Amino acid sequence: MIQLIKKLNQRYKLRVLQKQGLRIGKNAIILTAADNFGSEPYLISIGDNSVVTAGVRFITHDGAIRVFNRKPEYRHIDNKYGKIDIKENSFIGINAIIMPNVTIGPNAVVGAGSVVYKDVKPNTCVAGNPARVTCTIDEYITHSEKTIIPDYGINKSRKKDILVNYFWNRGTEENTGG
Repeated sequence: MIQLIKKLNQRYKLRVLQKQGLRIGKNAIILTAADNFGSEPYLISIGDNSVVTAGVRFITHDGAIRVFNRKPEYRHIDNKYGKIDIKENSFIGINAIIMPNVTIGPNAVVGAGSVVYKDVKPNTCVAGNPARVTCTIDEYITHSEKTIIPDYGINKSRKKDILVNYFWNRGTEENTGG
């Protein structure tokens, strides 16, 4: 019951953000908290079929200028703002931080925990702080095909058995890639 209430609350908060101007495309999956869209949700766009996982934060302004804009010669410099544009069919991993003036994708992957300061080109994967290109989508597909463990349509117990057997009951060399 508590999970249902949390889910409904999240949906409500996302709708409020959309009324404020947050753009969410068709079939997009938003798993991060509504509070992570910052103070300018109208500067954020998430494309069709994109996934934003838990803990992702969107930063649409640079408040650090307060370090120097209190000095008389810099008072003319107010907050710097920038849009965040996540194109269609992109994936943003857990706890990534997306900074202002960034475009991601289409067909891009941002690894978990990455800090994205610069645009992510279409069909690329990035990871790290700062986020750097790790591979292309085609390379990621090739790697994934080699390491896939099918689990669609099986129950949790069977899934557990398959994964435990694969990762813990095989030889050490196979498990470590060595």
